[in-house]
Amino acid sequence: MMLHTKNKFSRINEIIQLVTEQEPERNDVVKALKKCSYGRWTGSDYYKFYLPANSNKRAGLQVKETLMLEHERLGFILLDVYRNGSIAGIEFLNLIEE
Repeated sequence: MMLHTKNKFSRINEIIQLVTEQEPERNDVVKALKKCSYGRWTGSDYYKFYLPANSNKRAGLQVKETLMLEHERLGFILLDVYRNGSIAGIEFLNLIEE
């Protein structure tokens, strides 16, 4: 189970490291992940990040792409990126309840 404290995602540094290793040309995603801090679990497998209070919530909030990463213990991880470049959320495929 993923640990989080007061809606803060505790494994963000691991996700940043995965992107750095598996998608080394994606500095844009690394920068966006560094801006992510708080969010909430919307199910057993998906962590959705909150938008900054000063963001235009309508502009660019369609998912543009999904990156697939693989973690040795957590399995496959999908990283959703909005059209505006911010991170929508992270899905942990091995945590999906059937």
